Amino acid sequence: HNTATTNIPSCLLVMKINLLITTLLTPISAWTSLSMMGSRSATKGANREAWAEARGFSALGATGGDDNVPFATIIGAGRIGSMLAENGECLLVKRGETIPADGTGPIFIATRNDSLEGIIDTCPENRRKDLMFLQNGYLDGFLASKGLADNSQCLLFVAVTAVGADPIDGITAVNPEG
Repeated sequence: HNTATTNIPSCLLVMKINLLITTLLTPISAWTSLSMMGSRSATKGANREAWAEARGFSALGATGGDDNVPFATIIGAGRIGSMLAENGECLLVKRGETIPADGTGPIFIATRNDSLEGIIDTCPENRRKDLMFLQNGYLDGFLASKGLADNSQCLLFVAVTAVGADPIDGITAVNPEG
């Protein structure tokens, strides 16, 4: 019986709990810098803030106290794309359809990873900075090869069982309620 091996899961659990406590006790204003630890650089966070401010957002959400969701383009009419399209004014573009060159706002790509190359290649050059990637998996190398290393990536912790179904917030063994 090797006690060193037996204690590894409990050590990981203690580390996760310590991180959670540290995060909860940290003022919200410092969360951005906390989340930047371990990323390529803190300048990526500054680039995101500049990108958001150029599109009418601040670090706290929409500017000017306006509760309206800004216009967005959503690529992919599957479970995630359809869920996003229900929540604001948007243009829902199916894979293979054209992204408008004169559009504004973010372009959320809610497709499988194997569709990304075609979407990027057909995206108008002036809109590539607006692409936001919602795929599972590690995309940094792929995005860098396309000149999009500074574009935003988001890993959604939500499940949508079918198009039009209500989203289920991150059910796990540790948190079965979501």
